[in-house]
Amino acid sequence: MSILLLETAALILCYMLLWWVIAMVVKDNGLADVAWGLGFVLIAWWEVFRVASDLVFVLAILVSCWGLRLSAYIALRNRRKGKEDWRYAAWREQWGKQAWWRSLAQVFLLQGLLLWLISAPLLVAAWCPACPLETGWWTFPAVWIGFLLWLWGWIWESVADWQLYRFKSRSGVQGRIYTGGLWKYSRHPNYFGELLCWWGIWICSLPAGGWWVSLLSPLLISWLLLRVSGVPMLESRYETDETYRRYRQSTPAVFPDFRKILNPKRQSGVD
Repeated sequence: MSILLLETAALILCYMLLWWVIAMVVKDNGLADVAWGLGFVLIAWWEVFRVASDLVFVLAILVSCWGLRLSAYIALRNRRKGKEDWRYAAWREQWGKQAWWRSLAQVFLLQGLLLWLISAPLLVAAWCPACPLETGWWTFPAVWIGFLLWLWGWIWESVADWQLYRFKSRSGVQGRIYTGGLWKYSRHPNYFGELLCWWGIWICSLPAGGWWVSLLSPLLISWLLLRVSGVPMLESRYETDETYRRYRQSTPAVFPDFRKILNPKRQSGVD
């Protein structure tokens, strides 16, 4: 296990260093967000070629679909904006001459560490492949349950991102808050979908054993999205926005208000 962890850590280190160099050249630390999803894809297929396990292959497919879609969406979003994401731009200004090494430590290497930890289901499955080729992954109910949960999350997150992207691409909407589509039921439906994806991936990995180790993955990403870099950071930008305040009062943060789905007449507090 120690060799597996060291190999994967070295792979991620080289990967994030490469992205950091590119970001320094183009002066855009927002590339770290593009690298995030692709990093999981890299780890997934690295493990596929290391071990002969149907379970690892299935997990790699799920992780790849999630990571490729997310990175493609973020790349398109950044291209539409045409400038560095506001969070990274604020940090760059705050750091001043220290920006080069602080972006390496606090953006790229930190994300690399989180990427490594959240990949726990893949690493555990590769370490103890209890589902080898001759057994058949379809014999484990947990794989099917996890897949269905992942599929729900992937569709939910994809639709939410597409709806927001389409809204933001319209002219005359700068500064406006989108409250239609899935965003009517929660303020961050994309995060809800992402949570479902990673809890589904963890459930899929259960046949490999070591669930208490791989549980770190969904718990960590849940904590990040709900308490750290997800909801709190994004909503801090709208603290003084009266329209967003009313939206916040009437709409849950992440987990959808399914009463609005069952009763379409229930509206959010934002027109």
